[in-house]
Amino acid sequence: MAGLETKTDFKLFTHKNNASEIFIKHMDIIDENNFIVKFRIYHKHKNYDDVTTTPELINPMYLLECCRQAETYIVHKAFCLPTSFRFILKSWWLSLIKENNEKIKKTNHDSITIHIKSVSPISTSIKLRSNSYLFIIKVGEVPIGEAGFNVSYIPGEIYLKLRGGLSSDNRQKENESIALQAKSLGYKSQINAMIYNPVFENKICQATLHISEDNTTYNDHYQDHVTGINLVEATKQFCFYYLSEVIHSDISGFSITNLHTTFEKYIENNLLTFLVIENVKRHDDGRYEFIVSVIQEGKCKALCVIKLGGLLK
Repeated sequence: MAGLETKTDFKLFTHKNNASEIFIKHMDIIDENNFIVKFRIYHKHKNYDDVTTTPELINPMYLLECCRQAETYIVHKAFCLPTSFRFILKSWWLSLIKENNEKIKKTNHDSITIHIKSVSPISTSIKLRSNSYLFIIKVGEVPIGEAGFNVSYIPGEIYLKLRGGLSSDNRQKENESIALQAKSLGYKSQINAMIYNPVFENKICQATLHISEDNTTYNDHYQDHVTGINLVEATKQFCFYYLSEVIHSDISGFSITNLHTTFEKYIENNLLTFLVIENVKRHDDGRYEFIVSVIQEGKCKALCVIKLGGLLK
């Protein structure tokens, strides 16, 4: 098993539909608990290259998606879990190395390498029901960040019983009368905006979530609930909006430096979803730390702590 390289079934085993959203190139199985997965760096991507915030650096949301693809691929290809199994993301985190990220420019590189350490050995095979992973992200030999996932796995039929069948496929019905301008969210193209109807009054910092059905990146990895990657994306956008429009900061030099998200319950596709900034703190190094709740029907279903900092001098 050691040193085994796999190069097939990337579309099926990463749960993706469009080639533009598949970044994995190959996986090496080092031993029972360690893997190396290589990814191509995006170029002219409609989402990851559309950003106005540190566009020359490697997009942190792309790094998080690469870790997600690596975990999904490892579970199916190395642990041999059937594709009918459902993944329950409990929590994840991402931490980038500031000094190294300043040196790495996206256009100078074609790929990144992620070293993955799995708590459970692959000999667990199809009996795997939960696992934790550590991801060490490198460009060449330079480490640029780390991430960690806690995930559970259940057979599809059990998932459907727990969910009471699939939730409605109808997207959230939003009043889109106040669609925020993409530039205030860190984008050039309006199709990448997913934050609407901001409210900043009486200590309330709130906005609603609406995901365009025409956005390939946001909808390629479809679920019967709002995905974790989309919730983090929405949180990032709302925090950029706070910086740019509430405290009037220039966000062009800002980027994610750290994030940690816990998922308590499913965010349903067909219910009104609110993002609420619970707290904002400015650190001595200039970074802003946000605590953001994701609310449906008056209940907090996910909590994201995100730090945004200026990476460029």
